Amino acid sequence: MPIAGNGAIDMEFAGWLKSLVLILLPSLILNGQQESKHPGIVYFEKGNYDAAIRSLEAAGKTKERRSDPVIWNALGLAYLKQNDAKKARKPLETAVKLSPSNSDYRTNLAYAYFLNLQYSKASAETEKAIALDPANVAAYRLRGTSRMWNLDLAAAEQDADTMLRIDPKFPPGYILKADIMIARLSKQLTEGRTIYEEVGFLKQALEVLTDGVKNCKGSADTIRLENEREAMSAFYTHFSRDRSNDPPPGSPPPPGVTPYKIISKPKAQYTNEARAVSQRGTIKLHALLGASGNVEHVLLVKRLGYGLDEQAVRAARQIKFEPKRINGKPVSTVVTIEYGFDVF
Repeated sequence: MPIAGNGAIDMEFAGWLKSLVLILLPSLILNGQQESKHPGIVYFEKGNYDAAIRSLEAAGKTKERRSDPVIWNALGLAYLKQNDAKKARKPLETAVKLSPSNSDYRTNLAYAYFLNLQYSKASAETEKAIALDPANVAAYRLRGTSRMWNLDLAAAEQDADTMLRIDPKFPPGYILKADIMIARLSKQLTEGRTIYEEVGFLKQALEVLTDGVKNCKGSADTIRLENEREAMSAFYTHFSRDRSNDPPPGSPPPPGVTPYKIISKPKAQYTNEARAVSQRGTIKLHALLGASGNVEHVLLVKRLGYGLDEQAVRAARQIKFEPKRINGKPVSTVVTIEYGFDVF
């Protein structure tokens, strides 16, 4: 669950954003006639990105295609699909140069700039994309997420609301708005408040996701939206419960209660993106240790960006443990986990 951080775009964001931002024109229209797709674009649509890159690079060298923005846009997207943002940048810049009024191309270029840590350029391209097409939900999504990570939460929420006005059945709009609620929670925690005191933010996020599930039935991202809602519901239920009868911290467990036991806790891996900017610090998250013996949900409440958040979540999901038991029956419990990162 993305939480506010330091403005860095990370690989977790890259994964869920890519499905939206990679906008590819499926065919060309010339003189009112539809031209058959270039083989490179066919390769792209079939997921054969190596072949797409070879074909599109060759096309870009021909007299007939070197001035075709569709070819250059598709080539940039193929590189992005191969996780090569550095090589994607130049063809996407070429596409924008050839077709400067295309909002989709500018959004794709902005995304590539973000992945290359060129944030000012990314911001400029996003603003141009929105100016060209005020209904470009991909651009609002990119800008809103960036604003959230820069803790400009009011502006980020405006972008989320705009996305939902444009398309009330657009799951990422609800997910972004829920993430902003958690970002507000995270901000309060850094100021010394507790998650129990600020549980209202979890409730707001749950309500947003519930509305999303109701309004987006049948859409491509419905399953992810439902998973997000399930996770939020689990954490809200845990942190909003009556704790008046809980034993004091550090006291022995009540009769019949066997605490959970961590068997193994894999380390979270440092990333090249973090190394490039010497990022360091501690990520804090809450994990729901299920009665099934699996880590069922993870909620980030302090993040670092640069791919480190994804690595922490991945490591947390691989934790092996014996579940808590009450009178011999396994039950779920929420625990707090921290991962420290340093440059090496």
